[in-house]
Amino acid sequence: MQLQKKVFPWLMWLLPLTFFAFQFILRLFPALIKEELFEKFAIDATAFGTFAAMYYLGYAGMQIPIAMLLDKWGPRWVVGLSIVTCAFACWLLMTTSFWPLALLSRFLLGVGSVVGFLGASKVISQWFSSERYGRMVGLTFSFGLIGALYGGRPVSMMIDNMGWRSVLSLFIGLSLSLALLVFIFLKQPKNQTQSKEEKVS
Repeated sequence: MQLQKKVFPWLMWLLPLTFFAFQFILRLFPALIKEELFEKFAIDATAFGTFAAMYYLGYAGMQIPIAMLLDKWGPRWVVGLSIVTCAFACWLLMTTSFWPLALLSRFLLGVGSVVGFLGASKVISQWFSSERYGRMVGLTFSFGLIGALYGGRPVSMMIDNMGWRSVLSLFIGLSLSLALLVFIFLKQPKNQTQSKEEKVS
């Protein structure tokens, strides 16, 4: 029972951490298929720059609203729905031939990705003692950024072997599977005013 109490918070943290790493791969994906997007939408480098910027409009604009939703609804619903938003954004990019919808897909990906770090931070604050908060945030960044540092080359190889649509379909499936795991397993402590002794310290 004591072991379960120690392990459970780490499992709760692992769910948003996985998405934090995965959303970096989703963020980088369009850069790996730039030529394909040029051809599909008949765009130039300037238009692609606008497309890339749409991500950051969504990402920056939703920081405060997502943080407020995390406080109000808790991580399970906000993280789960954000992952579904990313999956929808990927599906929209894959299926549309209408450039404004492609821009919308990029914006929505930014909106959905906001919760990666914020959700992990919220889970840390709920399940770990305040003395461990700084270390856990550092671990979150360290493990999460693995997706940004090492995700590009394997994904490029997958694109070469499978085609970008098949890879994106795979990512959509992985996103929805992760969202399902979050909806089922991600929980909040029963007593939100629990003492430090009840948290992992």
